[in-house]
Amino acid sequence: MRAARAVPFFIQQFGVRTGDDPTTFYLDDGLKRPNAAGVGYPGWQWRQNTSSPDEYAVVVKDAITGADVVKANVQAVYSKYWKEHGTAP
Repeated sequence: MRAARAVPFFIQQFGVRTGDDPTTFYLDDGLKRPNAAGVGYPGWQWRQNTSSPDEYAVVVKDAITGADVVKANVQAVYSKYWKEHGTAP
């Protein structure tokens, strides 16, 4: 579509629930494709109303201690693609 109509293409939102993708296979594949095609997308994080590690967030709050818990495997997938394209923080 981008080439045929000479228009920009942008993915507004993409995500995978960690509980549905415990190995990060789908997250990795879902990020690999737009990166390979040069299609832009934003990255963002919000505080979910849950401490469940099975939801979308990369950082969740520990239900007992209240401390932030980073899902390192999910963060590593995002970092891999953002560093590849020079957009990692």
